[in-house]
Amino acid sequence: MVATLRADIDRATGEGDLTGLFAFARDADLKPLADLLRRVAPEALADDPRVARAPDRPSRWPDRLADAVDRVAATALRGFLGIGDRDHAAALADSARRLGVAIAAGTPPLAVEQAILAHFGLGGDVAADAAVPAEVVAAGNLAAVVFRVAALRARSRTRLGLDPFGVARPPPEAGADPAVAAIAASVRGRRLRGWDALIDRLTGSSERLAFARLAPCNVLVCGKSGVGKSTLVNAVFGRDLARTGIGDPVTERAQWYGEEGFPVRLLDTRGLEPGDYAGSRAALEAAILAARRDPAAKRQLHLAWLCIDNGAGRIEEADRATARMLADQGVPTVLVLTKGWEDRGMEALAAERLPGLPVVRVVAQPRRFASGATVPAAGLARLVEESERRVPDGHRSAFAAAQSVALEPKVRAARRVIDGATASAATLAATPIPFVGWAALAPVMIGMIAGISRAAGVAVAEDRLGGVAVAIVGALAAGLGVRSLAAFAGNLAKLVPGVGTLVGGAITAAVAGAMTKAAGEAYLDYLLGHIRRHGQWPTADEIVEFLRARWLPF
Repeated sequence: MVATLRADIDRATGEGDLTGLFAFARDADLKPLADLLRRVAPEALADDPRVARAPDRPSRWPDRLADAVDRVAATALRGFLGIGDRDHAAALADSARRLGVAIAAGTPPLAVEQAILAHFGLGGDVAADAAVPAEVVAAGNLAAVVFRVAALRARSRTRLGLDPFGVARPPPEAGADPAVAAIAASVRGRRLRGWDALIDRLTGSSERLAFARLAPCNVLVCGKSGVGKSTLVNAVFGRDLARTGIGDPVTERAQWYGEEGFPVRLLDTRGLEPGDYAGSRAALEAAILAARRDPAAKRQLHLAWLCIDNGAGRIEEADRATARMLADQGVPTVLVLTKGWEDRGMEALAAERLPGLPVVRVVAQPRRFASGATVPAAGLARLVEESERRVPDGHRSAFAAAQSVALEPKVRAARRVIDGATASAATLAATPIPFVGWAALAPVMIGMIAGISRAAGVAVAEDRLGGVAVAIVGALAAGLGVRSLAAFAGNLAKLVPGVGTLVGGAITAAVAGAMTKAAGEAYLDYLLGHIRRHGQWPTADEIVEFLRARWLPF
């Protein structure tokens, strides 16, 4: 179990997405990176109420930090068609090259970070706020951000008892980190009066995993009129946002469309009309430029689908010009061949005329021909996979939650939340916390349940979060009393030598992390089982009943 826990934390802090790393790191360690990003990518942190409400608590808005890192990478690596994990590796390699650090092709990202730090005589014990060397500053913003992230990752992994660059080490001695000891002391000294006050405080504290609220993913769907854009949107997201949502004008011919609580927003522009190509293309370009220049992170473009009719049999110069325009603006783009009822050679032609652009042929809805032949829907799952891969890290979970085609992206997004919560719980309990430890874990678990729900696409309204919190706190209080908690820890200690025991009812890091991980996986299994049996997600009332009756797996 300890090995599994270490692997989970290792994934969240090592090769996992940046949101997972930032979600549990200490504010003091995150602040130097946040200050740097405020200078080099201010638009990514602007106009976000969470940043404004807690400017000195970057652990409460880790998705914004991840988005800002993506923005710096996209700016420095103009011409790349995506700015997600794939280009994070490219950003590291580019920074290493600029700094004169020799690395072999295909070197894993963690090893590149290690080489960069070693180049400046720094090892795993480097402080996250270590001064950025002048040589790094001279190399540009991207190198400075890469250096800061590498230092933060090394410092965070060292604090958790992991080798900073991938090899597990024995955990640090209890009490070694004064900051964690201070957290433990504050929890021990807390006097919570009244059940309502307890719930309010714990629900408010769950802001630590506020990234689970899903920063919206903004999608541009462009192409000629009649190519099937609305049908495609409806097939992937289960609704035609431009028809059912509320519009927010961008330019005279372009509007954002979205629905309250739905994590994807659509930039709808006038179709590329053959009779007015110059005017419609100018309108499209103006809309893209307006979105890319908008200082508000929530109105940036995160993905574009360039739609071409598969039956056309040709890639026109207008399509190539649009693809170039999107690439010049750093918008991750997927070429979608719509109405792909038969192979017309368009995929090979697109690969030739638009090299490097991912191509997906789709049938958005089944088609029955006059001959009686029926062509089923096809290609949608692959479109979701290609799109999710290219959406920036801070917005990938929103896309996964919104799409209604495949469960796998939702599961991946939910497990990112579980990994972040597991690491957060382990960090909180790195110094043993005497009983009332369940109250310390409750905010993390409340945030985790809300995050898993949103990642899967389950609607849990804010006004129902209180009911969910009551169920979680009740389950923890009932299931993690001193006796049952001590029994659980004792059994764990018998199975895995070295885990340690409860002293005075304390929760160790291993126990806290293992409990959080197991509870998150149990809840995710419940959601997946429900939709497979009933064809729909559970209601809020059903979720509350599950949490009260069957949630804790021990």
